[in-house]
Amino acid sequence: MKIKTKLFLSLIFIAILSMVISLYFSIFSISQRYEKMAKEETAAAKKVAENVFLENLGDLVRKALFLSELKEIIENTDNLDELAMALEFKSFFFSNINIKILDTAGRIALAHDNSSLNLISEKNLDKITFLSKNRDPLIREAGVFLIDDSLCMAAVSPIIDQETFRLKGFLLLEIPFNLEFADQIKEKSITDIMVYVLGRPVTSTLTDNNGEMVFPPPADPNPDEMVRFQPGGDRYLLDAFSVEDFHKQKVGEIFVAVNIEKIMAAKKVGISSLLSVSLLIVFFVILTSILLGKKLTSPIVNLAQGAEAIAGGNYDIRMKLESKDEIGE
Repeated sequence: MKIKTKLFLSLIFIAILSMVISLYFSIFSISQRYEKMAKEETAAAKKVAENVFLENLGDLVRKALFLSELKEIIENTDNLDELAMALEFKSFFFSNINIKILDTAGRIALAHDNSSLNLISEKNLDKITFLSKNRDPLIREAGVFLIDDSLCMAAVSPIIDQETFRLKGFLLLEIPFNLEFADQIKEKSITDIMVYVLGRPVTSTLTDNNGEMVFPPPADPNPDEMVRFQPGGDRYLLDAFSVEDFHKQKVGEIFVAVNIEKIMAAKKVGISSLLSVSLLIVFFVILTSILLGKKLTSPIVNLAQGAEAIAGGNYDIRMKLESKDEIGE
């Protein structure tokens, strides 16, 4: 192989190798940056969803207190028809909240359900442990409870006659962990929500093209790490927070599913732009290598041709060397 060709190939190889190494680290850097953006967005969505969840629990206590202090509720605890009418007028403000009036013994006297799912009934009232006989009946409490393999928020507030201070019963509010509950969290956190109870999927705001609820594969749910799954073609990043019951026992998880298609599309555009620029640079590098190789090898080629002529007995040859480096000298 001629020296000109060797030098040319060496320059091309070094240039392309440098470009490949630089391109690899650039693509890696872009990928890491967009991965970080996706994780930060998902973590922020999880934080918002968790705050909304806790706010719902606090709001349930406030609503229980509000209802239990209404005059028409206090005065009609013994008149179930009037009490039912009073609750009907207030039901507009209690979407997806089941209302139950209990007597002083803790038995359900009247139930007014505003949700598609009703978990608390007479047969499982013992699951609502803050209604036990050992507690102070004047304490207002709230918590999450596991009932028949389903979850609900519940809040209790005593109904007290404001004149005699006599206990007339209890007001119990219940929010089941159903689709309406997930939709409420989704509306405020602006992300899809999936609810799991004891590792079992219960409800999801994320649906496929057929309108069926979508859940990640059984092996994926883990509130300690983020995972990807791809329903309906879109990619989502998941994160979750644990749900603890009234006794601080873990009974479920609430997952947030953030659509990262826009972030991944931006990542793809960034990498495509980088590749386009890199190809353009490679073209100019090759062109420069050709020109530079020609300039560097021309004096050597002329010198080699002259040496061959002299070796062949042609002593009249004159070599024109314009180079001012060691070869020209």
